[in-house]
Parts: sequence; C-alpha cells; structure tokens
Amino acid sequence: MDNWSPPRSVGVVMLVAAVALIIIATLTDAIADPVGLVLIGAGALALVFLGVSVLVLRPRLQADGAGVTYRGVFGRRTFPWDGLEVERTTTRHWGRESVLLELTRGDDLLFLGRWELGEAPTLVIQQLEALRPA
Repeated sequence: MDNWSPPRSVGVVMLVAAVALIIIATLTDAIADPVGLVLIGAGALALVFLGVSVLVLRPRLQADGAGVTYRGVFGRRTFPWDGLEVERTTTRHWGRESVLLELTRGDDLLFLGRWELGEAPTLVIQQLEALRPA
C-alpha cells in the first residue's frame, strides 16, 4: 500500500503564518479599520483552514490492490482499478507549465497536483501503474 500527502511542515508553517498575520495586524492597528479587519480575518481563516487540512487529511491519496482512495474535506472517494484511467495532464498558464495527476472512472474525475500529493505527479503516476493489478 502506497500513500501520498503534503509534508506536515507545510501545515505547521501555515498555522504559524496565520498567528503571525494576526499579531502583525494587531501591532500595526490594521484591524482598527473594518475593511482591514475583514481582509486580515479572511486571510487568517484561510491559512488556518489550509494548515489544518494538511495536518488532518492524511494520507491524501492511497493506493492498494483494490484501487485508489482520495481523502478530501468532504470525505473519501474510492476508485476501483477496474475502469480507472490514470493520466498526466499538462497545462500552461502565464508561461508556466503545470503537471496534474488525472484520475477518471466513468463520470468521476479528480485532478491532483504536487500540492496535494507532496511529490511530482509524474512519479506518482509511475508508482500507481506499478501497483495496478495485471
């Protein structure tokens, strides 16, 4: 059984950044302004949400003989090997190329990048194909 997740240190850094954002906003009176309060609060909440999700939703992707399981904020999705297509999708945006892992089975479609996997999607695809039953 193989699994992939972002490094735990990423979640810790996000939580520390949220606390630092609140401290800096308090020291500079940025939260005295209602607009500043909303923007700083939204930024801090987003950092806390992302940090906690990195620390709690582990492993993000898991593969074994039965298939591939994705763990997300809204629960788990299991893709049995039968009929599962594993592909590499490449996109270009603002001159930068992004590589994504694409899992397709029937009407179910899932895209995962390096952020969710903690590893290059191309390497994950190779490992998934090695795990696929013959």
